[in-house]
Amino acid sequence: MTASAAIETVALEDRGLAVTWADGARFTFHPVWLRERAPSEETLDARTGQRKLEAAFLPRDLAVTEARREDEGAVAVGFSDGAAVRFDGRALRAALAPREQVDLVGVKQLWDGALGGFPCYDLAELKQGAPLLGLLDDLARLGCVLIEGVPPEKNGILEFMGLIGNIKLTNWGGVEDVKVDADAFDLTLTNRGLEPHVDNPYRFSTIGYVVLHCLANSFEGGESTIVDGFAVAERLRREDPEAFEALATTPVYFRYQDETTMLENLRSLIGLDSAGRVERVAWSNRTEFVDARPAAELERYYAARARFAELLYADAMTVTFKLQPGQAFILDNYRVLHGRRPFELAGGGNRHMRQGYFDRDMVSSRQKVLRRQYGG
Repeated sequence: MTASAAIETVALEDRGLAVTWADGARFTFHPVWLRERAPSEETLDARTGQRKLEAAFLPRDLAVTEARREDEGAVAVGFSDGAAVRFDGRALRAALAPREQVDLVGVKQLWDGALGGFPCYDLAELKQGAPLLGLLDDLARLGCVLIEGVPPEKNGILEFMGLIGNIKLTNWGGVEDVKVDADAFDLTLTNRGLEPHVDNPYRFSTIGYVVLHCLANSFEGGESTIVDGFAVAERLRREDPEAFEALATTPVYFRYQDETTMLENLRSLIGLDSAGRVERVAWSNRTEFVDARPAAELERYYAARARFAELLYADAMTVTFKLQPGQAFILDNYRVLHGRRPFELAGGGNRHMRQGYFDRDMVSSRQKVLRRQYGG
């Protein structure tokens, strides 16, 4: 324990436990908060850390009746229900730190077209474990990472995806083809250019991460375009707060349908967390349909949407590159918009991609386990 985290005094206060640290910090812990996480066999399962005690039925008048600071930095606490528990002083101090991230861990670095490119990892090195943690840390930071050395064959991407976890199954299956189809059920399966977008905002459980694997890309055109939706949203907040507010508060209807599927969802184009930070951008021109609303509300929304689109589509905000056979990328579908330039069929060639998805918790769990294993 550092000197600043050392406990100086403990006292009974308002039925709880008041702790003062050497650096002057002071906090009074609620008795139920302490009791329901007591590191005892009666309360918590030693192996899983899951709570066995029915915390909701603890006495509402529960009180701390005894508290004593011990030499090794622990605090011995007695409760009015007869429980006696020893708390680690470091754990008590750590509990005061704000819990800002339950998703991928890491500080986000917002970027624009000047970034130029993204970190690139070879599949062979990712099998070692520590490099995979580096990839996931970069994914948390930038929202997009490249992978090379992926076999340019139908199921070549499965080895990489298996290093992270289970693939998300959708109405299209696990890993799907992205190539020109004469009977296309989605504009992705044509040769037209695709505007910056996120995938599948019409799902209740929106796609967490997109993996795109290149098997062939020899047509003229077909470059990938990548935009940091968080950077654009923050720029909009700075330059036009009213537009930002409109996009963060107006519910928008997203839908997808084919002969066997009907998917619908209602959400704002910019999603905020409880602290007002951007946590999701849901931009998909092909599937977004705002409901009929009073004219003044729609005027406000349409003006805001147009301004947001100007920024999202700007070359200055876009990183452009052409995936080569054996390359892939993984991107954060809550943050990073992807698109493509149109490509010409007449000159001959081939463009064949394979695409798969992850749920967010699958990826964040893998990163946290690796951080526990390798540090970070």
